[in-house]
Amino acid sequence: MNIFDAVKIIYSRSADTVVLMDENMKMIWNNVSDKQLKFNKNRISAYDPQRPITETTIAQYEYLHGKLKAIKIEPLYEDDRIAGYLGIMFETTDVARLTDNSDYIRIEHSIENEFSENLMLTSAELDAARGQLDSEVYRDINAFFKRRLRNARSYVVNREEITYYNCAHDNDKIINASDILRNLIKQIRSIFISADCDLEFYCDKDIFIVAKEKHLCIAVMNLITNAYKYNDKPFRQIKVTLTYNDEFRPVLTVKDNGSGLDKVTFEKAVKPFCLQGEKPDGHIPMGLSVVKMFCDDIGADLERKASSGKGTEISITMDEAVVSDYTLEREMPTIVLNKFDAIRSLISTVIDFD
Repeated sequence: MNIFDAVKIIYSRSADTVVLMDENMKMIWNNVSDKQLKFNKNRISAYDPQRPITETTIAQYEYLHGKLKAIKIEPLYEDDRIAGYLGIMFETTDVARLTDNSDYIRIEHSIENEFSENLMLTSAELDAARGQLDSEVYRDINAFFKRRLRNARSYVVNREEITYYNCAHDNDKIINASDILRNLIKQIRSIFISADCDLEFYCDKDIFIVAKEKHLCIAVMNLITNAYKYNDKPFRQIKVTLTYNDEFRPVLTVKDNGSGLDKVTFEKAVKPFCLQGEKPDGHIPMGLSVVKMFCDDIGADLERKASSGKGTEISITMDEAVVSDYTLEREMPTIVLNKFDAIRSLISTVIDFD
């Protein structure tokens, strides 16, 4: 079974419109032939005949009579060359409207489908190569698996983070943010050191806030992974601090030595799904929007300072727990980085580690 046959089996009953193309992006099969689909590569907004599509790409497709659909184009490799393409068309989603209406279940289902399709296509590719695994093919398959699994991890992280939108945020517990962050950094520092990244940490002792440990950790890890991922320096530096400001409010800061996050991107990134489709792998970046929602939940302020070529500093200014909050149940640190942990999944999207 070759990769084309595998794709036909996987997508023959797909609810989406699926087209299979040769290396010149000419359609050789589709799953809706009874509808007389007329596919034309020139209708793809990202199509450039001078630049072959070598990575997963999300674009727009002019379907019929000016109607637009989204299309995900997936290159299919064979012996280190592009043998053809898989195109999946689906209805464009007005994510801003879904956000306003809190209609996140549809987006969660989309994430689940992406994860399943990644694993199925990986399995199909392996079946196609079975029986001809010489060293060069093995290298290609290994690279394919890594790329696929990294994408799959991204969707897993998205699914974890989307639960923010589906769960009520009753912050009815008091946590020692200093102890929780100290425990977190202690566990992840060696991972970042092995990836040529110096992760520093400093905090004042016993800063208590009313929040949830998991929400605090995921917000901080999004800031740390962003500081690592969008840093093109040969040796990355990330500094995490939790101290009091002049108004005696706790301030959590994550500072890096990267190229600097510009204001326009920052303002888009703090809105859920507003960066959808802007990344080559089609992954929906949600890091800063999750951080912003954490801030909204606990009444904190999110601020950005950046200098071109000198790095970015993101700070969360919080309110310290007041006397009456000490009657709340105290949540103790329970961070354990096992393979099912959301924090481990977040790190895995930027660093390969066992």
